[in-house]
Amino acid sequence: MVTARAGGHITGRLNILTYLVCGGFNMLGGLGGLFGNLETVKKALADIVVEAGNEYAQVTVNGLQKVLKVRLGPFQPANVAQLEAALASCFDEAMALARLRAKDELEHILGFKVPEMP
Repeated sequence: MVTARAGGHITGRLNILTYLVCGGFNMLGGLGGLFGNLETVKKALADIVVEAGNEYAQVTVNGLQKVLKVRLGPFQPANVAQLEAALASCFDEAMALARLRAKDELEHILGFKVPEMP
């Protein structure tokens, strides 16, 4: 996570991807100009779609880490705890995949390496 500052005050903790997309480079020495067109970056990230799943569930997210779809597989009520664990695992895996793909896309657009996204 990156702590964003506005006027020298900590305003909250943001995901590094959100930080970069929303102009965080401006706070890092004016590198925001490398984005060129912010809408191009946002569209490229929105176009990234990843899925993660198992026999209980499947989660689809985009490069902006927006959940697009959650599908549940067949399960019995006795498996609720197992379903909950499976869903958590799917979300974690899907978000990790989305961050990795978004990092690759940002590096392609920007032309340089960006930091690892937690």
